This record gives sequence, structure tokens and C-alpha cells, in this order.
Amino acid sequence: MAGRIPSEFIQQLLARVDLADLIGRYVPLKKAGAEFKACCPFHNEKTPSFTVSPRKGFYHCFGCGAHGTAITFLMDYNRYSFPDAVEELAKQTGLEVPHVGGSVATRQELDPLYECMETACQFYQKELTRSKSAQAYAHERGLSDQICEEYRIGYAPPGFENLGSKLSARFSKELLLKVGLLSEKENRVYDKFRNRLMFPIRDSRGRVLGFGGRVIDSEDRPKYMNSPETPLFHKGRVLYGVHELQQHRGKVNYLILTEGYMDVVSLAQAGVRNALATLGTATTEDHIRQMGRFCRTFVFCFDGDPAGRAAGWRALENLLPVLREGDEVRFAHLEEGEDPDSYIRAHGTSGWKEFIREAVPLEDYFFTHLEQGLNLDSASGKSALVAKARPLLEKVGAPVFRDLMIRKLCDTTGLREDQLRLESAASGRTEVRRLKPTPSGRPTTIRKMIRLLLEYPGLARLVSSPDELRAIPEPGFRLFAAVVELAKKNPEITPPGIIESFHGQDAEKHLSSLMSWRPIELSGVQEEEEAHETFMEGMRRFREKLVKQQISRLHIRQVEQGALNDAEQEKLASLRKELKQLLGKT
Repeated sequence: MAGRIPSEFIQQLLARVDLADLIGRYVPLKKAGAEFKACCPFHNEKTPSFTVSPRKGFYHCFGCGAHGTAITFLMDYNRYSFPDAVEELAKQTGLEVPHVGGSVATRQELDPLYECMETACQFYQKELTRSKSAQAYAHERGLSDQICEEYRIGYAPPGFENLGSKLSARFSKELLLKVGLLSEKENRVYDKFRNRLMFPIRDSRGRVLGFGGRVIDSEDRPKYMNSPETPLFHKGRVLYGVHELQQHRGKVNYLILTEGYMDVVSLAQAGVRNALATLGTATTEDHIRQMGRFCRTFVFCFDGDPAGRAAGWRALENLLPVLREGDEVRFAHLEEGEDPDSYIRAHGTSGWKEFIREAVPLEDYFFTHLEQGLNLDSASGKSALVAKARPLLEKVGAPVFRDLMIRKLCDTTGLREDQLRLESAASGRTEVRRLKPTPSGRPTTIRKMIRLLLEYPGLARLVSSPDELRAIPEPGFRLFAAVVELAKKNPEITPPGIIESFHGQDAEKHLSSLMSWRPIELSGVQEEEEAHETFMEGMRRFREKLVKQQISRLHIRQVEQGALNDAEQEKLASLRKELKQLLGKT
């Protein structure tokens, strides 16, 4: 398993990236003072509101609110995963991505594997053009030459030594076995895929990770065969069709998750371009997170047989912990014996869309499944429903949706919420407390201080005791202290380096939001000298707050104990003197 990418490397990487150069490869930028402007690539607009600041290493759209670092841009624009975005930037800057913990192959070890898979893909594609029977089968299934080219569909010819003999001049037998192109049995090495239509499985960057092969002869078994688990290919992390989906820049309103690659290709052939597929494995949390990079609405579409219905329920169970507020999830099961491929060929695109519109919302699918076989008019039936629902609801990571589901369960059973005795959902929140906006909507002092640290990380040297600030029981101070410590530990850190150090935490969102502030929200602070003065005034206010807290605690202790001891009285006198000096500076 790959280890964690050290935050120090992320900082080093972002410091090397010229953000304007990176974004300029995708979006036409125009110089505007020290920054660049463009029409936003994330929403339609005629007047440019998308700004790129190379100095800050940050982009922001004042129209739709999109903002972030070089890593964020690649994740949002190319829909890369975080590791893929880091790998791409590292490749562009000539750096090697290190990992901490776990075992991970280096780029030098992986590059030959990718090269081998690409060569095999080209071999299979060429073989399809040579085989009239394979072409006839593809056309019989409704696949045009154009769709075969787009999805790089190929053909593995009959025989045991076609691919192996062709690739053996460039790649060793050990490497071909390692990537799953050859199999070995009783000391005999032979082509794994034979007489099959071949579907290359690609990652978000278009690299071939593995293959899926579908039989042409109906008597052959198994009907579908995937590459084995390899250093490149992990079924639980890969979705078929991601790269092809990324090539269509139009907005993805909703995603359909199916069970097989033939479903995805057949739907694409019919003009339905928003389908992905798992690869002979249950839907995992990694799959769901990948889908979440494209949109917030998902339709899980599985076969209507017992295996398909079981797959649908497993998808729901794995979805609950990673569900986000506002995600819309629905489930659709075809009639037994049908799959998306056969359905759209029989009913056409309009019939398919109608079928998808009738998909069952998650909450209805959830309770309908659990209520099967229960008599909800009886106490025992209601008790059984609660017993089945409770552990699942405890897994829900979206608090508001969880509360609504609990309310629905209460309506069904007649229980009060406090009677259900649910444990808190494991939603993976960070320890950093949320920054809440003030009622007036104007920046608070703590927000302004964090924003100044982002712009000028060197200001952290002015904070002598960040630990003391954590004791202030107000939103934002824990995050402020964390940023101070990070900047002190890494004097050369950049603003995007700070933000990406909190990747995957609530703090990342807050810091990105603060980074998008305009100078007016910083009371006109635009130069480092002004920032220094503003920051020192903020620190004085924080010290005043701390001193008042400590004085208050001593007063409480005095009431509780009747009197303070000598050390406490001395401390109180010292604090009062310091507070007087602090207040005298206002």
C-alpha cells in the first residue's frame, strides 16, 4: 500500500510551480497588474472574474467562488485525485514523489510497467483491425469503429503465445507476469487473454492500468475476465470510464454507476456519456470519492438478479460514511436478465433516461430494504427495524442527512430520537474548530490574523507562545496556532503550501476561503510593513484576551477557596499590571 506523501514535499513542490504558467496551459490568461485574469473555466461568463496570483500561488473566481492552489486546479479541472495531481506536478517539475510508511514503487519501477501496458494496448488495438470476426462481433453489439477507437477497444487473438512473443523482445517474462499479461501454470507461461474483446482500464491521466476481456465465443468461460491485482491495478480503487468521461468538458449533472465496462461503452455509443463502472468488485469508498469529484448526484444502476441487488445494498453501506451534505443518491435495478447494454439497445436513449428518472431515492431504498419481511404494525417489527437501522445510521458521515434519516425512523416506529440511543457518526472531522462568520458578515480579528499569516508566513516569528492561544475557547484560535507552528517549522513555506498541509481537513476549506479575500477585507493591508503593524495589533488583542481569562480564573479560585495563596496573589497582581499596560496602548 502506498504511504503518505509528506507535507514538506507538497510545500517544496508548490514552491516550484509557476501557477500562471500551469493554468495558462488550459485557460487563456491576460496580464492585469501583478496578477492574471481570464473567464472562469468552472462556470460560463462573458466578463473575466477569474484571477490568478503567481506570487500567492492561488487562484480565485469572484463569480462562482472557485479557488485553490495548483493541486486544487488539477483536481477540479482535470478531475484528478489528490495523489494524481501531485504526481503530475512532480513530473512537470522534475521531482520524485516520496512516501512515508507503506510500501510503494518508485517512478523508475513503475514507468516500465506503464510502458508495457501501453504497448499491449496498442497490440490489441491492431489485432482488432486484423480480425474480421472480432470486428463483426463488436458491430453486432452495436459498437462503432469510432467508439472502439475512443475507448481503445482491442482484440486478444486465439492462441497462447501471441502477445508474449510480440512483447518479449522489449519486456522480460517476469515483467509481463507482474502486470498480469501472462499467466503461469505448471512451469508453462502463456497469454492470459485469448479470443476476447479487450477493454483497456485507464486512470484519470489516461495511463493503462489493466484490461477487461469479454468472450466472443459464447461457449468460452468466464464471460468477463479482468487483469489480476498488480502494482498498477487495484480493482477497489479504479472505475472504468473515468478518463473518457474527463475528455468531455461539459458539465456532468449526474453520474451512473454500472457493473461492467460493456455497459459504459454501450451507453456512450447511444449518447449517454455520464456512466462509469466497477470492475467485478463491490462499490468501495474510494470509488464513491472518485465519483464525487465530478458531481453531487449519483444513480447506482445494477442488475435485477440477487447478485445485482446485493451489489446495490453493499454500495449503499459503503456510501454512508463518505456521504456529503447535499449529495443526491438514487438506486435503479433492471429486470432480471437485463443489463444497461441490453436495455438501451431495446428501449433507446429516451427509454433509458425515463428508466433513470424513476430511480429510487437513497432514503426510500434504505428503509424499503430494511422493512422487508417485518410487520411494522407490531412492536417486535418496529424493534427489529430499529435494530437493523441503528448501526447503519451511526455510520452516516453527513450530520444533517443523518438527522433527517433518524427523524424518518422515528416517524415509522413512534419512538423519540433520544430513545434510539445512536452513537456519534464517525465523520472524520478535524480537531480544528470551524470558523463561523460574524452576524454582520465582516471579518473577525482571528480570521484577519490567519489571513495575514497565509499572505506573509514570516509573521509567525512574532508569536512567542502559540500553545497559549489554543487555550482561548473561541473558534479559530486552534487553527491560528496550528498555522503559526507550521510556518515556524518551515520558514520558506508558501501560502499554497500552508493550505495543502491541511489537505482533506475542514481547515483546508477555511484557509482557501480566507485566501480569496480582497484587500478591502484586510482593512486595506497590501504591503508587508502594513501587515506587520496590523498583525502586532492583533497579537496585542489576543494577549489582552488571555490575560483577562487568567485574571477571571484566579477570581473564581478566590471565591471557591476563600483566599488566594501568596503565589496566586503575586500572579494576580502581575496580570493586572500587564492588563493595564495593554489597555494603555489602545
